[in-house]
Amino acid sequence: MTMEEAKKNKKIRVAICQFESHQPSPSSHKKRGWAEHELKNLEKAKQFIAHAADNRADLIIFPEYFMTGLIDNDLHLADKEFKWIKEFQNLAIRYKIDILPGTIVEQEEEEGKLFNSSKKTHVRYYRSASYVDKCGKILGKYRKKNLWFARYLAPCPNTNQVFEVLNGIRIGMLICWDLAWPEAFRELMKQDVDVIIIPSYWTLDVPSSKMNAHDPEGTQESNLINSLISSRSLETESCVIFVNCAGRKENGFLGRSTVNLPLKGNLLGFIEPDEQIQIIDIDLSVLQDVREVYKIRHEFDSKSFA
Repeated sequence: MTMEEAKKNKKIRVAICQFESHQPSPSSHKKRGWAEHELKNLEKAKQFIAHAADNRADLIIFPEYFMTGLIDNDLHLADKEFKWIKEFQNLAIRYKIDILPGTIVEQEEEEGKLFNSSKKTHVRYYRSASYVDKCGKILGKYRKKNLWFARYLAPCPNTNQVFEVLNGIRIGMLICWDLAWPEAFRELMKQDVDVIIIPSYWTLDVPSSKMNAHDPEGTQESNLINSLISSRSLETESCVIFVNCAGRKENGFLGRSTVNLPLKGNLLGFIEPDEQIQIIDIDLSVLQDVREVYKIRHEFDSKSFA
């Protein structure tokens, strides 16, 4: 196969899972290292993974926070032992499918020195996304940089790395609010990314009475998500896969999971926020044509950006 033929042969079958998570309760407690709501989420995730594998998907993607739910007030549920990723490594091997298990809040302890040279332990929490292949190998990991109301989370200072999966497809990962930052996408574009995957927990639960006064139904927020996805896809000349959380509309959930390709637009769209899974064949050969038509990547290095 020639180089040109290889570029035209980039195809991937993806299962998009808009997942409704069981949330932690004030009485959350763990059994065998797992909280009850986490075990419920895990069992449901296994069913979706089995369904995707039965339908010959190469990859299944879950949304942000899908295993733990929001844990802002339950930091004891943060993963200290990387147990979640180990669980999904085993599931990837069992079902012979690549898995991007949303995001996991990971806790790490870092030692620093005080002015008197004694050591002090700092606890940091990172929101992490990992890509696990069907052999159980972690091909890529990204810790979120652009945080929405950071609170307890720490931004990761490291460069976001693109990695290769089947058929030489180059994948990068971002998380939720990263979608608002073109710089995050340019970092991946400069590494010749083909597919950018964005697990998200994007809802109308926004601490702003001004915003709610102007957009009580969330119509413009949905439009914002759609326009950002289309813009980032074209700007980077890549496929953007946005996988959002599910839930009841009256509770502020938006849905809007989608796959977007330049020149093609949205290949599928979850208009409603209910829980569902869709499987789609993505032909990335269009990206070669996009890059020849718009030449954004070709011109990027020759331009200066403030």
